[in-house]
Amino acid sequence: MGYISQYPDTDMNKIRVNLGERSYQITIGKNILGQLGDFITRLTKPCKTLIITDRNVSILYADIVSKCLAGHKFDVKVVSME
Repeated sequence: MGYISQYPDTDMNKIRVNLGERSYQITIGKNILGQLGDFITRLTKPCKTLIITDRNVSILYADIVSKCLAGHKFDVKVVSME
């Protein structure tokens, strides 16, 4: 099982997926893609980053996500699968 909690002072929620050593967190919020760089730099320093997506999602989000990360000094490459 997992749990849902809210980040302090934001409209973002986090869901923890408990899978033992493979556990991970999902962050959900409205209009938060522009904050992605700020959020990720709290977790890790800028590095080479590969975004793998499908064509439909890429059309909608790849540009804003890659620009936001690049603006925080991430070296971003997007691969869009058919």
